[in-house]
Amino acid sequence: MRRYRPKTMRLGKSRYSQRRARALWLIGAALGVAAVVAIAVLAFGGEGGAPPAQTAASMPALTPTPAASPTPAPTFTSTPTPGAVQTAAMRTRYNASVEAVQNVGESYIDMSRGYHLLCREEVVYTNPTGDELWEVYLRFYPCAVEANCVTVTAAAVNGRQAYYELNADGTLLMLPLTEPLAPGGVASIYLEYRVDMPRDDGRFGASDYGLMLGGLLATVAHCGESGWDTRAYVDYGDPFWWEFADYTVSLEANAGFLAAATAPEQSVSVEGNRATWLYSASNVRDFCIALCRDFRVHEFEVSGQRVALYANGASEELNMVREVCEQALGYFIERFGELPFERVCIVRNAMDGAMEYPGLIMLSSRYWFEANRSQTEVLLSHELAHQFWSCAVGNSQYDDAYIDEGLATFCSYMFIKEIHSEEYMVRAWEIELAGVSPDECDYTRSLPEYADAQDYYDSVYRAAALRLMELRESEGEERLFGRLRALYAAFLGKTVSAEDFERLLTG
Repeated sequence: MRRYRPKTMRLGKSRYSQRRARALWLIGAALGVAAVVAIAVLAFGGEGGAPPAQTAASMPALTPTPAASPTPAPTFTSTPTPGAVQTAAMRTRYNASVEAVQNVGESYIDMSRGYHLLCREEVVYTNPTGDELWEVYLRFYPCAVEANCVTVTAAAVNGRQAYYELNADGTLLMLPLTEPLAPGGVASIYLEYRVDMPRDDGRFGASDYGLMLGGLLATVAHCGESGWDTRAYVDYGDPFWWEFADYTVSLEANAGFLAAATAPEQSVSVEGNRATWLYSASNVRDFCIALCRDFRVHEFEVSGQRVALYANGASEELNMVREVCEQALGYFIERFGELPFERVCIVRNAMDGAMEYPGLIMLSSRYWFEANRSQTEVLLSHELAHQFWSCAVGNSQYDDAYIDEGLATFCSYMFIKEIHSEEYMVRAWEIELAGVSPDECDYTRSLPEYADAQDYYDSVYRAAALRLMELRESEGEERLFGRLRALYAAFLGKTVSAEDFERLLTG
């Protein structure tokens, strides 16, 4: 791993003698508190320049959003694995200020000129384990899209400048602690960093549609009773272990952008051609933002759930997506219960397929056309099912991807049956399974254990969903959905383990 002193001085390349290094360390330690205060003043708004961003002290306190009461369901007594459930006091809190800056010129939006993000972030982390921690690991997902696109310019722990180490591609940052963090102890981490936006059509990147900011913020890696999970990202699937956490985010960008996010904005202010949005979300697994160019927003409700479409295009395209959304989301709410999100955004973008985040779905432009309605019915319903399975009820997408992907795939085909017929669904499902040998697909593997992306998709999507289809045949559809409704009620806002999931399915 690459090692850094405060102010990004590389230890590995230092030519100082050990004596001089120790002397510099003592000087740095003596000046650490004063330096961090100075950094904070500069970072969070001195005189002049852009309007001052919110400091950790001045940011509004995170106000929990009450989760909706789930639909009555059969009782399911959960015995979650250690660390699977955290109280509100134990949840990690992220307070972040993000500024999106066009590399050349700011008077109008020109995506061809490139963008970078200036981020200031405070992370309040509570040790959830029974052991002392001597370091804290954070992940930078943007560097999984383009290696080393994040440049860290400042780091502090508990008000003192901190050394840190970055791995080769910049996806993992390690902060050693000068004192152990006791079980239940709290560490306050401060980071400043720049993200040079990759030109990418996926969930994180700049494209002609705007800036897709999925996985933008530095987040604490998962730490359980076995220690820190520092495994690398992989090129397929969703290589995350999202923890439920609380977020307060201030976003500044060109006022010509339309912003969609995991939570509705609490306020918007405009000064000149710059706008600032302030967001707050409690007990969510990630916080996603999409800055959309030349889009309009279209809002409606489905069974009491607010939905917003962010898109350009003709009215018939918007109406088709709205119709599929109304049908699918209404079906899932009736089956499982209400979502805990105040609003669900569906954002048109340039990716090949779609991607879910809490309260936000990115949907490829190709699935907004009436000619592709049958594909949209399957794909959009799959992503809407993920709002229940993955976003509202969590699991480790790295180790237990079959839980949320198998459920979302199964639910999407049950929705197809609902709006068409059993025969239509069976034909579509047979096409889905063509060429797949389920007996050869072990869907319980961790992401790096799959041979390739095709092996992964055949296993965690198709083979895992086939098992649920078979349970539907043997147990009956209503009984199976009753169990899933019980699972949803028991683990809403929590992480379900593979052991709990299996115990539910096997009776």
